[in-house]
Amino acid sequence: EARLKDTETAVYGEANYTILNRLKATVGLRYSILGLTYDQLNYGVFSSRYPNAPGALSSVQSTDRPVTPKFGLTYNFTDNDLIYGSATKGFRAGGGNAQVTQSVCQTGLDQFGITANDVPKAFKPDTVWSYEVGGKFRMLDNKMQLNGAIYQIDWTGIQATLTIPGCGLTFVQNGGRAQSRGFDLQAQYRPISPLNLGLNLS
Repeated sequence: EARLKDTETAVYGEANYTILNRLKATVGLRYSILGLTYDQLNYGVFSSRYPNAPGALSSVQSTDRPVTPKFGLTYNFTDNDLIYGSATKGFRAGGGNAQVTQSVCQTGLDQFGITANDVPKAFKPDTVWSYEVGGKFRMLDNKMQLNGAIYQIDWTGIQATLTIPGCGLTFVQNGGRAQSRGFDLQAQYRPISPLNLGLNLS
């Protein structure tokens, strides 16, 4: 038997300011309050526990108050050409893990080199910062549209789900960091009115 109560309250605001009719700045901010209550009663044949045995009740309570900003700049060379840059932060709430029974998952826990007591009762939030720089251009007498961007994503406190071999139970724990870098390129060309040519590269 498990009971999960997950609540979220948030406020968000964004402001845009145009400088010299060509440069626009954007600033946004989100403030959230996340509440989690998790209770699980785990007993019976498959857990090898009596209802009043130690570990039969798992209980987790947590509150997170993330602040996630957003920043952006856009510069319009012309009505059809622009470059932009942005930096935004993302947030994923933490949570609770179900109780793992040592006797049932002994083989799998041995492979990890841990015991049931080492399985965290709760896991923390993870966050990402995403950075992007790009441009959008209309060319060849408006016959070609070219969009391009490069980006980097920094991921911290990664929530990793592990499956315990042999018993099939899973738990989540926080890992380290990861980074992703890449680019996107999109081109559309209309040499004559009925014909459209497209290219996507990433």
